Amino acid sequence: MARKTRPTVLSAFGTVSGFVSAQQLHAQAVRNGESLGLATVYRELRRMVDEQLVDVVHDLEGEAKYRYCGTDHHHHIVCEQCGVTQGLDGDDVERWVEAVANATGFRGVRHTIELIGTCAACHLK
Repeated sequence: MARKTRPTVLSAFGTVSGFVSAQQLHAQAVRNGESLGLATVYRELRRMVDEQLVDVVHDLEGEAKYRYCGTDHHHHIVCEQCGVTQGLDGDDVERWVEAVANATGFRGVRHTIELIGTCAACHLK
């Protein structure tokens, strides 16, 4: 089953849009005819997050939501009302992280930054 897990999760990502919960991704995989457990989906998502293939953000209730983003490192801004997500150019963030690492003597620094606010459409409601 382990060899089949990643393609199954990737296939489920291919049929959803935006950030989704592990439960939603699992349900989509089952709808796609796959047989795997929710715990298996969580394990594969954790591996994919660690490998920076999947981005994770947390909604207002603290639930993790995932999106396959490939290998390009980037950041997002997420609407706390409707969940719309937009990718951000993070050059300033990357320079700041590098400066902090240099100032503290840390090496191999990784980071996750979530910007959360209200999108223009929700703000106008």
